[in-house]
Amino acid sequence: GEHYFIKQPLVAATIRFICVFYAVTGPAVNPALGTIWAFYATGSLPRDYEHYIVYWGAPALAATLVTLLWSAGTKTGVFQDSSLKKEKVN
Repeated sequence: GEHYFIKQPLVAATIRFICVFYAVTGPAVNPALGTIWAFYATGSLPRDYEHYIVYWGAPALAATLVTLLWSAGTKTGVFQDSSLKKEKVN
């Protein structure tokens, strides 16, 4: 539709990114799959902290930050006006 000129380059860039970095990150975007993939490749759990930072820590931190930014922008959750919270409870 109307956003094709934006969507096509983004999809092409994403596919290119995956092709280039596949050898570095592997096929897993799920932390559990990334860890199991490393386990089966080496026969033991990863011993380097970088694996756990990349596959477990970074996604958890990103999800937390995005949730806080969304809540701040929409004034929901912890950023909701306290008078609105009382109205919803009653």
